[in-house]
Amino acid sequence: MLEGRKKPFSELELHLAIYRVRPEVDAVIHAHPPLATAFGLVGQELAPLAMPEIVVSLGARIPTLPRVMPKDKAGVEAMEKAAREHDAMLLSGNGVFTCAPELSLALLRMELVEHYAKILSVARSLGPVPPLADGDVQKLLEARKKAGLGPRASNPPVREVAQK
Repeated sequence: MLEGRKKPFSELELHLAIYRVRPEVDAVIHAHPPLATAFGLVGQELAPLAMPEIVVSLGARIPTLPRVMPKDKAGVEAMEKAAREHDAMLLSGNGVFTCAPELSLALLRMELVEHYAKILSVARSLGPVPPLADGDVQKLLEARKKAGLGPRASNPPVREVAQK
């Protein structure tokens, strides 16, 4: 049961969207780590994927969702679509969301998003960043799946989430 005297925060629907489409998720974190938030602010993804650890820990992509105003239904729909396949998403102008079956993993993913944003930012200043080869990405994604990381299914069932 949800109780309290204060109104829910404006991004509650974004959190609930993730819980609805990812039954295995018990933790969602929304934060504004500076560099990752900056990537989202300018509409850039954290790409290319150039480090094996990123693929195994976060998947084949860290998408950047379009800018929307708080409580905009288009933002909720975009979050539901992205969360079906991704464990970390940048929101243009609104930070980063990560999710996981447990809080410690959701926090680790948030830290890794910011860590990769830092590395990618510095690497880009030094020159072009070569992506991992497609074949290597596929092998890493297979290892990710075997480790039980990432979405449990490409089209997981939608669950009921209590709303206030």
